[in-house]
Amino acid sequence: MSSTPNKQGPRVPHEAMLVELQQDLARAWLAGDRPMRERIIAPESTRIHGLKIDEVRARVFGNAAVVTGRTRGVGEFDALVMTL
Repeated sequence: MSSTPNKQGPRVPHEAMLVELQQDLARAWLAGDRPMRERIIAPESTRIHGLKIDEVRARVFGNAAVVTGRTRGVGEFDALVMTL
């Protein structure tokens, strides 16, 4: 996997891998591929205690729309509690 530059400088291989993993997860959600989603988010070691979605905004441009927002969550991974 080659490094791809970004606004902050060259990407490290791990960053590129994580970006691709995020894309894989998005494709799995869109395709309804639950086994793939579960392989990526490792449900056996991940617990989500709560999610809050706010600052949701929809902008319509003719026949297309863009919806943005912020998702914050509290969860646990291998007994380590995290706020994201």
